[in-house]
Formats: sequence, structure tokens, C-alpha cells
Amino acid sequence: MVGIARGLTYLHEECRDCIIHCDIKPGNILLDANFCPKVADFGMAKLLGRDFSRALTTMRGTIGYLGPEWICGRPITKKTDVYSFGMVLFEII
Repeated sequence: MVGIARGLTYLHEECRDCIIHCDIKPGNILLDANFCPKVADFGMAKLLGRDFSRALTTMRGTIGYLGPEWICGRPITKKTDVYSFGMVLFEII
């Protein structure tokens, strides 16, 4: 879980533009030969410039891992991925 959290931190904070993955779920977390987790499948990802903190977009992702802002029709933020990460953590526990 720490490796996945580092991957999300990289996408949200360290890239030139913020990348919101929009589909964090167990099936999109892969392990390499050393069992190091990698966030995969960026087909639904949203690129968010550093000047913006949120984006209004259509609902995308997997039911059960969607943040509440999707359901309420509000703009998404980095917290959308954090919510999905929490659901994955909850499943592991």
C-alpha cells in the first residue's frame, strides 16, 4: 500500500501537471518481478494543469471505487483518487 500511495503522490504532486487517475482499483495495480506495485491503466486519467484544483468531467471509473463527488455531479479533485485508494485499502484489510 505504501508503494501505491507513493505512486499516487507522484501523479498528484511531482509530475509537471497533476494527473488524476480516475480508476484506482485492485485490477489496476500491478506487481513487477520484485513485487513492487505499479499504478496501471491510464485510459480514464484526467490531466489537470497546476493552475487548476478541480475538473468537471463525466463520470468514469468503476462503481464502488467512485468518490462521492462523482455521484453528486461536482468537479473532481485529487481527493477522488484518494477515496478510491481508501476503498482498495479497506478491501485489503
